Amino acid sequence: MPERIDEALVAAYSRGELTRREIEERTGEAVSFGRLLMALHAHGLPLPRIPSDPNSPGVQLIKRLAEKAGRGG
Repeated sequence: MPERIDEALVAAYSRGELTRREIEERTGEAVSFGRLLMALHAHGLPLPRIPSDPNSPGVQLIKRLAEKAGRGG
């Protein structure tokens, strides 16, 4: 099981000062977006408010999932 992500790194991610990949570099282990979400929640921190590419695969997936959920499906 992966080690818990240090709160200082999670807080820096929340402030938009570090990326997920930078956290991976500092910890030396893979850090998924889901793992970061759980760490943010565990520390009561918000998602970072940084601009995203609306054409990125992740944004497109979330958009499709939200649209599907909105249709009840």
